[in-house]
Amino acid sequence: MKPLTNNLELHTAAANRKEIAVLIRKERIGKGVITDITEASVKIGDEWFMRENCSFWLETSK
Repeated sequence: MKPLTNNLELHTAAANRKEIAVLIRKERIGKGVITDITEASVKIGDEWFMRENCSFWLETSK
């Protein structure tokens, strides 16, 4: 997995409809395609995740 650490990476993943994993610390709490992005949060499917509390990771194929 590759971390998405800035707006450009998040918007690129959203535009390319890439599968994203959402983690708090090392625990996966969500997974899916980004449907919306704000300064404070990222929406994956129907759920919003706070950018301050979560990390977002691009699922990479092996």
